[in-house]
Amino acid sequence: MNTDIGKKHEEFSILLTSPERKRLYMTGDAGYESIVGLGIRSKVQIDGKTIAFLYYFDREGSNMSKLRLGITSSVTTLLLISAVVFVLLSLLVAFWLSKRLTHRCSCLFRRLTV
Repeated sequence: MNTDIGKKHEEFSILLTSPERKRLYMTGDAGYESIVGLGIRSKVQIDGKTIAFLYYFDREGSNMSKLRLGITSSVTTLLLISAVVFVLLSLLVAFWLSKRLTHRCSCLFRRLTV
């Protein structure tokens, strides 16, 4: 009988840091940067004052954090690219319109002066 079922769900890491981000306690296999970057952060408060930060890290939470970061950066990139394309297209249309309107005005001006 396989008794390893569910052990992957039990793999997690916990990190406790001071408000100055100094490591106070750490358990689990994940690295410090992984826990801080992809873990779930909670404030530990007493009387409204933050005394520590508690990070919880597991594979499922890590995957959700990676997905959230990926979506955020993708949307930001697409918005920036779209804004640049829109500005360039607007400038081209404005240039075309100004050439067209000035050409008509110059033709009218020539007719009036002749």
